[in-house]
Amino acid sequence: MSLHLDYRPNSLKEIIGNEETILKLEAQLANPDGPHVFLFSGPRGCGKTTIARIAAGIVDCDERSLQEIDVGTNRGIDNAKELKNGIIYSPMFGKVKAYILDEVHQGTPAYFNALLKTLEDTPKHIYFFLCTTDPQKLLTTVKSRCSPYQVNVLTQKEIVKLLEWVIEEEQADFKPEELKRISEVCEGIPREALIILDQVIDLDPADRLKAIESTKERERDLKELCQALLGGKKWKVVAAILKGLKAEPESIRHGVLGYMNSVLLNGNESAALIMEEFRTPCYTRAELTLSAYMSLK
Repeated sequence: MSLHLDYRPNSLKEIIGNEETILKLEAQLANPDGPHVFLFSGPRGCGKTTIARIAAGIVDCDERSLQEIDVGTNRGIDNAKELKNGIIYSPMFGKVKAYILDEVHQGTPAYFNALLKTLEDTPKHIYFFLCTTDPQKLLTTVKSRCSPYQVNVLTQKEIVKLLEWVIEEEQADFKPEELKRISEVCEGIPREALIILDQVIDLDPADRLKAIESTKERERDLKELCQALLGGKKWKVVAAILKGLKAEPESIRHGVLGYMNSVLLNGNESAALIMEEFRTPCYTRAELTLSAYMSLK
């Protein structure tokens, strides 16, 4: 199994970084009269869904009564009605049922409107954990019914701490400068840091820094692609950049989504149109049409 899955935290105490968020969450989860609807927002790969799973366990949700829903593919009013029908019944296992609604901002207005009453008057045996990389797209009426938590990227020092723990468990030897370089390349995203570590951990020490640097080069090329898309460059320019990218299509897609999300948080609405075009996994369609990008030209 991949390192970013092997070393996924199993408790809030194992989470590195985001101390204030974790302390606030611990206090609210320990309160028997606390909220039943939580909203975790932040960049990709920072642990939102992992925290939601841990939180579900803390409120005594048996893993068999935990349901994760990808709202990006279950986003219509019929999906909302199915969800509402399911919460009527008590859990078959444990005392509560919990729903993790991932990428919840992709729900349609009809989806959210159908759930508003449920989110406001959540039954005592139900918990909702909403996760999103794009909270601006959520209806104000939805956000007002949630207890919000911001999950941020980690500092380089925190990333190095994470890497040191993993290599100790893996009984691997790394030089401090190698870990430092990974912490710079991953841009504060713990999942990305562990993916990079996974790629180089079995390499000869003499080849590691070069491999890490090549990862940085891929990041630079990806940034060039994203800037070309945002700048409305001609398709010939964009195609040339894509041709030079050596990463797998899915890796490129995730990279574009992450970059555009950061740009969107800074107020560039054009990024939202590009993100929509990269929502669907590459393996479900023959090609990316980039119609949203073309509309920006």
